[in-house]
Amino acid sequence: MNKHRSARLGWTLATLIFVIGAAYVLGGNDELRQLNRSIRRWMDPPTQAQMQRAVAAEAQQASIDSITRADTVGRHADAPASPRFILATFSIAFAVVAATFLASIRWTISVPRATQAASHHPRERATRESLRSR
Repeated sequence: MNKHRSARLGWTLATLIFVIGAAYVLGGNDELRQLNRSIRRWMDPPTQAQMQRAVAAEAQQASIDSITRADTVGRHADAPASPRFILATFSIAFAVVAATFLASIRWTISVPRATQAASHHPRERATRESLRSR
């Protein structure tokens, strides 16, 4: 477990070094400065204007959601599944699984063991031939 964790950490660090090196090779120092600026912007708290825009957008989305919800509550909504339908679906699924299970047991019992095993294996073929020759 510990070996797996250290290997994962090694690959993560190698990937990080590769990505930073590739960014430097492709864009030079300017690319790294831009990356640093975007990380700092991402970590800064939102401004007052951003908070006001988010609240306005959330209020608009809530009004859209309430209109959509009011429209779908009526006769267009599907009825929930009845307990009878759920019971029938699970019963059919269980019957198919049980029938497959029983059929596999009967097939295992009815097929001789020599044909059921991997008969193409050289060691098994040699054993069968030596038993036949006796």
